[in-house]
Amino acid sequence: MKEENELKEIEKEIVIERLRQTPPNFSISLGTSEGKFMTRDELIGEVIKESEIGEKIINIQLEYLRAFKKGIFCVLFSRPKHDDTMEYLYFYSKELLSLSESLGLKTINKEKEDANKKVVSDIIISQKPNLIIFNGHGSENTICGHKNEIIVSSENVGLLAGSITYALACSSGLELGKEAKDKGAIVFIGYKYDFSIGRDPNSEASPRMDKIAKHFLEPSNLLVSCLLKGKIVKEAITKAKEKMKDSIGYFSTTKDFPEAPHYAPYLYGNYR
Repeated sequence: MKEENELKEIEKEIVIERLRQTPPNFSISLGTSEGKFMTRDELIGEVIKESEIGEKIINIQLEYLRAFKKGIFCVLFSRPKHDDTMEYLYFYSKELLSLSESLGLKTINKEKEDANKKVVSDIIISQKPNLIIFNGHGSENTICGHKNEIIVSSENVGLLAGSITYALACSSGLELGKEAKDKGAIVFIGYKYDFSIGRDPNSEASPRMDKIAKHFLEPSNLLVSCLLKGKIVKEAITKAKEKMKDSIGYFSTTKDFPEAPHYAPYLYGNYR
């Protein structure tokens, strides 16, 4: 009985901590809340009191976490590494892979030569990932993989139906994103213009030490990490754009290195 009570307290604390991470303006009506919408703080109060509603909230949250553990939430990464630009994206996405796995999400990584049309398409069809992350070159109508083989185009964009897709690929948000939505994608996050990455010539062998590239790639990583942690898409995009704005401001004003202000217009191109 003592162990059972201790486990119950631990579960309660887990749920309370998850609720504390919810935005304060969150509002929801539960079947046992007498038709009223409840705020985040009211939900926390019910859990603390261990009321009927509180017990229901605990069960909802724990069942959701158990579903994650069973791999119901599936993430697919496509990570080519065939040129200098892809090398940087490949390196920065390593931490996203680690985060996805640490969260207990079913994580599928197709990298280097495996980031091709057949392999990635087969995985999407068979595994139906909820979240798809593409690194690659692209255009208004394409997302590419290893050695610029087209993985997704107007011809097969229906593959993305039922998924949230983030394409770190130039211009793919312009036309392909619209087509994906029309074909049933839940959300398509992409870029309307070329995605730029600045690079410190002195750090070519060590992307993580590159003081310029991090300002271009950390906002993208922040966006994906927010999605992996269950944040809503709008919040993830907002946080990424806020980080971009901070970096644009830094490049525009810093005296740390003379080239800095010349990077700002290109990062602003990513921001648009």
